Amino acid sequence: MLMTIIMGLTILLVLAQMGLYIWLLVIAFKTSIRWGAITLFFWPAFPVFHWSRAKVPVICIVVNACLIFGVMFITGRLSGSGLTGQSEAVRNPAEAQ
Repeated sequence: MLMTIIMGLTILLVLAQMGLYIWLLVIAFKTSIRWGAITLFFWPAFPVFHWSRAKVPVICIVVNACLIFGVMFITGRLSGSGLTGQSEAVRNPAEAQ
């Protein structure tokens, strides 16, 4: 049950990350088609040159990425501690024999 909640949270965070990237793309394309195309392939270029416009989406992207890695870290810790509901035989089939 806990892992299902964590997987759902991870999926929501990844979808939010995609939405934030689209938000940054919209801002870049509003600046110019050239900046939109550059941002499409290399997103850090736009905030470097247009920080005042890209500040909020970039900060949200970084915070969301930290949340995603935090959830991944917690998931790894939980799976190693036996809180995932898997039996020892499923986690380490070589040791169960």
